[in-house]
Amino acid sequence: TPVLCGGLYTRTSCLHFTPTSASGVWTNYATMLEERYGHTSWVSSAGLVLMGGYGVGTTTEIVPSGGGNFSLVGNLVRHACAIADKDSTIITGGEYTMKVVARYNLQGHVENLPEMTQGR
Repeated sequence: TPVLCGGLYTRTSCLHFTPTSASGVWTNYATMLEERYGHTSWVSSAGLVLMGGYGVGTTTEIVPSGGGNFSLVGNLVRHACAIADKDSTIITGGEYTMKVVARYNLQGHVENLPEMTQGR
C-alpha cells in the first residue's frame, strides 16, 4: 500500500494509505528524523529508505524503524530517481547529479555505473 513521506509543507511526516472503504483513509505511518523534500526512496527489506533531499542531500534514513542510516556519495542528491534492483537500488540523475548513476544497498555505496550521456 502507498506511503508518502515529507514534502514542502509536511517535511517530517509519513502517511500510509489504507483502503478501508471505497475511498480509503490516510493514517500516520512514521515521523522522520530529519526534514525532507525533493528526496527519493527505495522499498528495501529493512523498510522504506529515504535518500537525499533539500537540507539533507547526502543522508538517508529508514522508516518506520528510524535506523540503518548510510551516507550518499558525491554531490547533494535532490530530485533523483531510484530504480529498485533486487537487494539494491540504482540512483540516477537529479538536480546536482544529472548524469550520475550509482548503486546502493543497505550498507551504503556499492559502485558507480557509467554516467548517462544526457543529464536527467
